[in-house]
Amino acid sequence: GAALMRVPPPGHMGTAVAAHGVSQEPGFTYQEAMTKPQFYLLWVAVFGNACSGMAILSTAKTLCTEVLATMAPAMVTTGFTANYVAALSGANATGRLCWAMGSDGIGRKRTYALFGLGIPLLAAIPTVVIPMAAEGNAAMAVYLFTGGTMVLVANYGGLFSVLPAYLSDTFGQRNVGAIHGRILTAWSGAALVGPTTLTMMRSRSEMQAIQQLSDGISDHQFEAAFGANKDMLAQLAEARTVTISRLMDLHPLGMVDPTPHL
Repeated sequence: GAALMRVPPPGHMGTAVAAHGVSQEPGFTYQEAMTKPQFYLLWVAVFGNACSGMAILSTAKTLCTEVLATMAPAMVTTGFTANYVAALSGANATGRLCWAMGSDGIGRKRTYALFGLGIPLLAAIPTVVIPMAAEGNAAMAVYLFTGGTMVLVANYGGLFSVLPAYLSDTFGQRNVGAIHGRILTAWSGAALVGPTTLTMMRSRSEMQAIQQLSDGISDHQFEAAFGANKDMLAQLAEARTVTISRLMDLHPLGMVDPTPHL
């Protein structure tokens, strides 16, 4: 397939260019494109969207087994987890196909504006889901969580399918490959930042919960259960000797498990 591709001749424009009001200039080189604010705005858009998408994809199984399963243990089984991970892959593929076709009709700029709605959606998921689960409506909380994350992953897939056409509309077709490659450095950065940030935030939240739970039991109980005093809490937690579940066993019935809120 690559052997059949050719660089368009100077002055060549596609038949759909006029319909979207795209400039008919020959196009920018990648050096010229990198002097334009549009290049860096697109870079930030790709980085932000990819951070959320990759954070969800890389931790989907953990989110199910450690968060959703605690909310609704009868509902979130091993089979549910496997189906959820598979559904995220399907949402990714569907987003790539549907958003690419939809952008031909509504335009690339409006499509990217719709991707921006993922920001309030991402912020709303924990804000809505956690109180709902705490009120006893765990099933609806699980449905909202899985549905919301699938929308975010669909946007993540659509972002990359629409990007080459958007770059072509903005900077011209001739050097879009070189410009696209430089924009994709945002994807590489997001692959490191997104999952790492989510993991760090969860680890910090988990350690705070362990600290609060350990403060609620006596030194004697702690030493009898873990064979060390509370001064070694950080090391014991890192070694997974002290966990939230084991600390919960030392508390009286009725103690709220903080795991779903991490």
